[in-house]
Amino acid sequence: MSGGVEIDDREIRAFLASLTSKQITELYRRGLKKSAFILRKETIQRFSKEYNYKGKWKQKITRKSGKERIKTREVAKVTSKKKGGDIIVKVHIMDDYRVKWLEMGTRNRYTKGRLNVGYSRSGGRKYILRVGKPQRRGRVSEGRFFRAARLSKQKSLMTSIEKNIGDAIKQSYKRTKK
Repeated sequence: MSGGVEIDDREIRAFLASLTSKQITELYRRGLKKSAFILRKETIQRFSKEYNYKGKWKQKITRKSGKERIKTREVAKVTSKKKGGDIIVKVHIMDDYRVKWLEMGTRNRYTKGRLNVGYSRSGGRKYILRVGKPQRRGRVSEGRFFRAARLSKQKSLMTSIEKNIGDAIKQSYKRTKK
């Protein structure tokens, strides 16, 4: 012997060959989703720092049937789905539509006038007649907390995706060995 190292990878090759395509896509999805939580966490931290508010709140939801329930809303949400043969993992801030205004800001907003006094017609269109001047009601300045989080964590996301997919495969292998 010349002091070499011998590696036997037959078990690992057999395990990887035994996986179905559904199991492989599930492993990829699990790894991608775990990496996406890094961006979600950074977005919530930046939102909390910018607006001095936690990233969660409770909201009462009423259905058409009259049933009410409490739903927890978050600033950033991670979703995943399979579309065709692709796995799509998304981090988005549209769980509550109002967060978009804090991210992107709004233009100056005005009222249309203080009093509705009637209607007039011009051709087929009906116009509302108002009395009083429009009043300025302000604007929401842009926060860009999601964009800043995305730019700051871009490199670490790419490295963590590879690591998390490998970890998902290792966990699956350990489960089958038990």
